[in-house]
Amino acid sequence: MDFALYAAASGMAAQQRSLEVTAQNLSNLATPGYRPLRVEFADALGRAGAPGAIAMGVGSTGVRRLVTQGGLHPTDDPFDLALDGPGLFRLQRPDGSAVYARAGHFHPDPSGRLLDAAGNALLGETGPLLLPPGSQGLHVAADGSAVVTLANGSEAAVGRVSLAEFTDPGALISDGGGGLVAGAAAGPERTGTPGSSGLGRVHQGFLEDSGADMMREMTNMLQAQRLYELNSRALQAADEVWQMANNLRR
Repeated sequence: MDFALYAAASGMAAQQRSLEVTAQNLSNLATPGYRPLRVEFADALGRAGAPGAIAMGVGSTGVRRLVTQGGLHPTDDPFDLALDGPGLFRLQRPDGSAVYARAGHFHPDPSGRLLDAAGNALLGETGPLLLPPGSQGLHVAADGSAVVTLANGSEAAVGRVSLAEFTDPGALISDGGGGLVAGAAAGPERTGTPGSSGLGRVHQGFLEDSGADMMREMTNMLQAQRLYELNSRALQAADEVWQMANNLRR
């Protein structure tokens, strides 16, 4: 009977985790470049997975990021960049560490670097992209080549956007500020330029929509709530049986 109690309790815990992840996805429906999360489940085996172990419910094996392409919508802002295809923008934090993102809403700082909302600088092939003082008319081609118009009307190349890809991009971890960081599970970083080696291409003046879908997330939420309720009833039933058994012993 303890198996029944454990199975029901583990099912409630699993669905509670699923609801938490769904709530996070729903809160990011309007976040550019957001990739939704999904909880992965597996049977929880008794006796530490020994041969002939009995399934004792369900457990969460982790939370993964879905590598889905969001729709692109125009913003007419020349500093907005979107990726169509695999890859992530390579960014540099103020402390010099690396972070990655699909969201491409940038703005120039006084030194000419292109920063995101968290103050991370967009990286080119040789370091942060830098716009010369007084430059205007930024143009970024599909292959990431960036050109500006100088004060004298001439054009100057300022570098090329650099992208990153990982063996398992679904294992990237949120840094809590809109960026993603790579743990060991994501595999080694592979860098390249847009349109090369299977990486996506850049669309200037666009932002990528969130990959979270309202209908899908609402369906997941209702399903998780229903399963939580069923497991709760199973737990209650198992508890009542235990009470009956204890009364018989008296």
